[in-house]
Amino acid sequence: MAIKNINLEYERKILNLLDIKYDGLKWCELGDQLMVSDTGKITGIAKDYYLSLNVDHISIDINGNNGAFPLDLDFPVPFIFIDQFDVVTDYGMSEHINDQYRVFKNAHDMCKQRGIMIHHVPLVGTYPGHCRYYYTQEFMNELADYCGYEVINIEILDDSNHKNIKKLVSVTFLKIKDREFITEDEFYYIDGLKDTGDTTYSGDYTRRGGLISSILKKIL
Repeated sequence: MAIKNINLEYERKILNLLDIKYDGLKWCELGDQLMVSDTGKITGIAKDYYLSLNVDHISIDINGNNGAFPLDLDFPVPFIFIDQFDVVTDYGMSEHINDQYRVFKNAHDMCKQRGIMIHHVPLVGTYPGHCRYYYTQEFMNELADYCGYEVINIEILDDSNHKNIKKLVSVTFLKIKDREFITEDEFYYIDGLKDTGDTTYSGDYTRRGGLISSILKKIL
């Protein structure tokens, strides 16, 4: 996924609601995102956009492109990133990570207490063939309950075009409690996370589940 006007409008709305200015924020972007116009034209790199706003910005992506830290979000982030960021954004990255528990835990761990996490992820039943995982509002609300987050906003954003139905579950969590992320068992007990099993566009598919899946497909 990429960052479009629909993402930026939501982001500005949230920052205005919380009376937060871009200037000086420590910001972690999950994924090496491109800026894309409403017509689908690439207009730039997200990192450059945020740096122009005087944001202290880093991005994390296994591809290592455009200055991103080349880290695999299927694994724990380095300790130097823990409790460091005022804002953590997930604009269409988590759905491509095979280990869902780990990517949400990483976002939690990197966010400061009283920091915010913004997730824009594909709604179940939309974005056909885009990714492995799809989400519901119920999943995000239950995740907030389990983790003790305050839900600042949750809504469905329409990112449709004339070819496909595209809707985003868009949520902002405020990390109000300084505590460990929930256990893996608790995380997977939450309803509303759909695993399609399709690892075609999930992280480094030559490792972990992706390789096993591709081998099984050939055998079967």
